[in-house]
This record gives sequence, C-alpha cells and structure tokens, in this order.
Amino acid sequence: MIDEELRTIVKVFATYFTLLPVSVGLYKFRFLQRAEKIFLVYLSYGFFTDFTSMTLRGNFLDVSWIIYNLFSLAEPFFLSLYFYTVAPVPWMKKLNVWFMILLVPLWLAFHVEVLENVRVVGKLSGGFAAGYQVIFAFLSAYFLLMMTQRKSDMVRSSLFWFVTSIFFSCFCSFFLNTFLETVYQKHVWIVISFVNIISYLMTAYAFLISKKWDDDIPEYSR
Repeated sequence: MIDEELRTIVKVFATYFTLLPVSVGLYKFRFLQRAEKIFLVYLSYGFFTDFTSMTLRGNFLDVSWIIYNLFSLAEPFFLSLYFYTVAPVPWMKKLNVWFMILLVPLWLAFHVEVLENVRVVGKLSGGFAAGYQVIFAFLSAYFLLMMTQRKSDMVRSSLFWFVTSIFFSCFCSFFLNTFLETVYQKHVWIVISFVNIISYLMTAYAFLISKKWDDDIPEYSR
C-alpha cells in the first residue's frame, strides 16, 4: 500500500512539474526559435496527456489507455519534427522525414491487433517505445558530439540543453520501457517519473536562456 501511494505521489508530482518548463516557455515565447516552439507544444501535449489520463483512470480506464497509446505516437512525431528543424546535416533531415512517414504504420503494427475485429491494445508497447527512444538517443548523442567539435562554450546554448534533455530522457527511458510488459511494470513508473523531472529541469533552463537569434551557433539550421 505504501509503495502504491508513493508511486501515485511521484506520478502526480512529475505530471504537474511539466508546468515548470511550459510556464518558462510561455514567458519567453517571443524569444523562442521555431524548433523551441515545437518543443513547447510537445511538452504541453505531454502535460495534457498525463493530466487527462490520470483524471480518467478511475472511471474511464479504457479511455485513459487510449490517450496514453496516442501519446506514444505523438511523442516520436514531435521529436522527429524537432530534429528535422534543427538538423545540422542533410542525412539527419532525411532520416526524420522517413521516420515520420513510417511512424503511423509502425505504431499500428505494435498497437493494433487484428483478430475477429480490429481493436486497439489496451496497454503501452514497450518494444515500440524502446525502439524510437533508441533512435532519438543516438541522434541526440551524435548531435552533441558535433556541437563539441564546433563550439567550446556549448552550455550557454539553449540548443545544447534541449538536445541533452532529449538524450537523457530517451537513453534512460528506452531501458526502462523494455520492462513495461513484465511484472516489473509498476516499479518502472516511479523511476520514469524521476527521469522526466530531471529532463524538465534541463528544458526549463533551455527556455530560460533562449534567444531569438542564436548567433553562437550559425552553422545549425533552424
């Protein structure tokens, strides 16, 4: 019982903690670049998903699961769109275009079962989530490596903190999501919540130091 209460408290705290980077992003909105506005929409949608599914879970469990499953489609779309916008090299843009094209068929393959009738599976797909998080962890790591080669004071760049938050979140979560379909599922959620809180702190700082035109990184496209 105590463990269940602790998981609930941490989950609720992590959900409302999303409002920190969202609030900072709205406050700095006129200074945000196009990619940062995409990230702000992504965070806002994430808060909407967590809040509504958490609210509906008591009396509308099926609806709650559908909302969560739809977020597993929306999250990789927003991340692909973000990386497409900031991609420093052509192949990264093309990769994200192809990923967005294949995203819906792949999501359907993992989340829809065709039996006598077509039905949406009432649970998250750990394999699908871990798969796209591996991809974005790799893209983030590659991006950060390129920044270290081109820029000495990366920590002053909002781009660095956005990409670092994506790397941290995806790198940690893809390990944890492999347990979503096992008996360890309940224990995983509390760890994911702490991972999200740390990534939200990074994102809030990224919004805080954002500038309309980032002259420190002219080689990166917007």
